Amino acid sequence: MQTLLQNWKIYLDTCCLNRLFNDQTQARIHQETEAVKIILARFFTTQWQWLISTVLVNEISKTPNKTLRTEMEMLLDLADQNVTGRLIKMNIQKLLEGEMEELRRRNPDVHALLEKIFQHKDGKGDYSVERHKWMETLDKETFLNEIHRIEQVQKQNKK
Repeated sequence: MQTLLQNWKIYLDTCCLNRLFNDQTQARIHQETEAVKIILARFFTTQWQWLISTVLVNEISKTPNKTLRTEMEMLLDLADQNVTGRLIKMNIQKLLEGEMEELRRRNPDVHALLEKIFQHKDGKGDYSVERHKWMETLDKETFLNEIHRIEQVQKQNKK
């Protein structure tokens, strides 16, 4: 009998793999490391398939610490499948489209907000540059007044 936890294909990014080599004295980091170890164990017992990408291989090849880089490269050698970044992006896009359609039905306001946020998802915008522009023109008082104005509008809409 097949369960939901069988036959998963999982992609771990560079941050996940790096977690194994981070300072383990902080409880959160230790817990995240243990989670990554459990996932890796599932890969090695063939319950789940480990997908890596050329993007991940490239990121790891740029790791400045040679020992760390070598250890992560040895881990990558154990992966089941190397997929292209394009294939990953297509699968994520397909998943997002389905989720966004469901959200459109359930909560149109949140959907509209996310649509606005995602308008730059394909590299058409740079949030960091835009944020710095906002910060240059926005002072604390104006920012707080705008928050207050939005709260007032929301209260009136609830009545």
